[in-house]
Parts: sequence; structure tokens; C-alpha cells
Amino acid sequence: MRAFGYFRPGVEGTPALTLRQSPRTQFETYCRDRDQELVTVFGLDTAGQQGPLPEEEQFNQLLERCSDPATRPDVVVIPESPHLASELNTFIDRVLLLENLGIDVRCTASPLADPLENGLKLLKPSLHLVDRETRIRSAISSKAERGEVLGRTPYGYRIGLDGLLEPRPDEAPVVKEIFQLYSGAGPEGGLGLRRMAAILNRRVLRTRAGRLWTTVSIAGILRNQAYVGFYKRRNVRIPRNHEPIIDQATFDRVQDAMAERRPMRRPRQRDGYALAGLVPCSECGRTLHGLLRARNWVRKDGTPAARSYRYYECPGRPLGGKRHSSFRAEFLESAALDRLEQLAASDLAAGVERRVDIDEGGPQHDVDMAVRRVRNIIRRVAAGNGQIGEFTAARAQLRRIRAKGPRAESISLTLPEAIAKARSSDRSLARRVMSALVESIIATEDQVTVNLRSESTSPMRVSG
Repeated sequence: MRAFGYFRPGVEGTPALTLRQSPRTQFETYCRDRDQELVTVFGLDTAGQQGPLPEEEQFNQLLERCSDPATRPDVVVIPESPHLASELNTFIDRVLLLENLGIDVRCTASPLADPLENGLKLLKPSLHLVDRETRIRSAISSKAERGEVLGRTPYGYRIGLDGLLEPRPDEAPVVKEIFQLYSGAGPEGGLGLRRMAAILNRRVLRTRAGRLWTTVSIAGILRNQAYVGFYKRRNVRIPRNHEPIIDQATFDRVQDAMAERRPMRRPRQRDGYALAGLVPCSECGRTLHGLLRARNWVRKDGTPAARSYRYYECPGRPLGGKRHSSFRAEFLESAALDRLEQLAASDLAAGVERRVDIDEGGPQHDVDMAVRRVRNIIRRVAAGNGQIGEFTAARAQLRRIRAKGPRAESISLTLPEAIAKARSSDRSLARRVMSALVESIIATEDQVTVNLRSESTSPMRVSG
């Protein structure tokens, strides 16, 4: 196996600089123990005459060698994550970019040989990743650890003087009846969700918001562990935190019944959303999901009519009256493509041509989507909204997809050609084009900003 060493002179605070071995000896020892051929060491063999190269320039030299099948290594060996990048966001992109070329990245000077775990331990995320989530997490952590109420109070409870949940005399009996009716403990026991909703509504009982009961609202109560005294907020889990309304045996019996009655449905056919995973919510930072809404009405002549509307919406629930991001798909997709066309016109005026490689679907498209999932999970963990172990399954899936077969053929397009394909009626193709072109899209009601993926587009000056 061929190996490249990669070292950044001057990186401080890592064990690599305190070892007695020189970087080259360290790489040679690592590769010899694993039957790998050390071809070169970037940062030592490739340093300029005036000293070390800038970080980005040195990585671009590595990427150029790795992109050429004639010189591509099997593994890139680094002492620790700060040698590949000084900031977590960039480090993640570079590791996944190399892995997408079929190159493994390993660390030598730390017990954490996996580069992503190493990066999460040693590198700091970009400010925009930690800004809002970290402030919120810091502000509520002490309150959560005490088991005090955060967010919306479940139906059947209220907040007591000690800040904990306590049963409401007017709502707690309704919760008990809901569990009894579904579990079969009541006189009309074993009822379905629709029948139960009808019974409650017929008795003029309403939800806390004053709405009619639905199958969704009842199912939410039946699944909520708060009713057995279990507190769960973010990463805090506290059993027997407050007074339960339902005993554990009844709750378990209901969960078993819900699992047995769950119908087998056909997989839902989703409509194509070219910008899925690219647009963060301006309120909470989660990526917007594609959503299809159906509308039915009756025309004046009495004939029925129906129409579907496509949206990009944040899956987060509004808190404090602040509404999360929601856009009509036609508006957002058109605005993003308009911004790309403005960029293409700007390139043309400056005499440069920007090209992008678009895969034609198949295995490589699956790899690209899996890479994006891993990247999003890592960034969420880096922002403090998750655990390191969360990305293990996604990364294992990425490796399984890569092992399935050869890369699909790709086509090289100019930016105007890529935009034309993205405007086509083939939404699957449009999604592949946008995934290859765009890193993120920042959208508000007044403005849409498109950030290109720096590794996917390469502007070249056109001579003559």
C-alpha cells in the first residue's frame, strides 16, 4: 500500500511535537509496522525555499497528487488532526474529500487513530456552528440537570413551585382515561385512536390549545414517557423525576399494543427536492426538509379539485412565538438558480469559465449523498447537539456504499450548462447538480445567498 505523510511545521500543542522521533521517522515507523510504502511527506519534502507553505496551498498540492490515479496513495497519514486543518469545519471537508477519492486518513500520534474522532477532540468548530446552539445549551444545562421544566409542558401537567412537573387536577384524569381506553383496562377498552378521539370530542373535551382531539394528539400522549415520571431533555435523562400520572406497567402495555397495531404501509413516494439538505433554518440552524402538501376543494360548479404544493420547511417546532423557516419550493429553487445565473454572468464578464463535474447517478450519487449525511452529523455533534457516536452508523453506511462498485461516470459542464440541467423537469438530476455545485444556501424572506462548494467548481481564465 502506498502512503503519503502529511505534516504542518509549526503546529503547536499536539503530542507529535513533543515526541523524541522526528516527523519523518514517526511516519516511517508507522508505515513499516503496517507494510505500507511511504512515498513522500508533505510539509517536509514539499516545503518551499522561503519556509513552510500556507495551509491551503500545501493541502492543494496534496489534493493534486491524490486526484491523479497515477500518483494516488492508499492512505494519508497525519500526526493529528490539526496538521490537516486548523479548524474543524475545514478538517471535516478535507477528510471526506480524500475518503471520496478512496483514500483512508489515519492519525499516528494519538490514541484516537480515527481522524474524525481526533478532530472532534482537538479542533474547535467555526463560530457560526457554536454560536446559537452553544449559548442555548449553556443557558439551560443547569436547569435541565435539576429536572426542571424546559419547553412546552405536557398535557396533564403544570409547573409546580419547585419548577418540576405536577399533575393538573382537570387534565390528569383525561390522560389516565386515554391510557385505559387504549390498553383495554376501561369498560370500552382496547379502542383505536380514531374511536378514542371521537369519544373525547363528543364529550366536548378539548386539548390545551382548545382544539379537537386527533389521532396524532392522542398518539403523542400515549408515547410520552413524562407520564411515568421520566424526564428527558437534550442529553439529560432522569427517571422518577416528578409525580407520575401512569404506572410503568400500564405504559409498557400500551407501547406493546401500539407496536402490534402499527399498520404496514407502502413506502411513501417523495417528490424531488433539489435543495434538500442545503438550506439551514434561520431560527435554529437545522436543514430544511422537503414537504408536499395536498389541498382539496370544491369548485363553484360542484366538481372536486385537488392540487399539491411543495415546500421547504424546518422540522423544528416554533418556540416563544418565533416561526421557523418555511419557503415555497418554486420560489426558493428559482431564486437559488437566479443567483447562480448572476454568478455565471459575472464570470463571463470577467473572462473566466467555471466548470463542475456532475455524476450521472448510480453508485457515485449514493456516495455523495452519504458523504453529505456524515458531514451534517459531524457538524451537529461539533455544535454540541449530539454525541460522537452518532456518526458511526452513517459512516459505516458510507463505507458500505463505496464498497458496492465502481464510480459512475461523470460529465464536466460549464456553470451555465449545469444551471440549465438544474432547471430541467428531472428533479433527481436537478438535485445531483445542486448537490455538486452548492455548499449551502442562506435564505430569508428578502434575500437568498448561494455559497458554492469550493472543491467542486474551478474558475479558469479564458484566453483570447
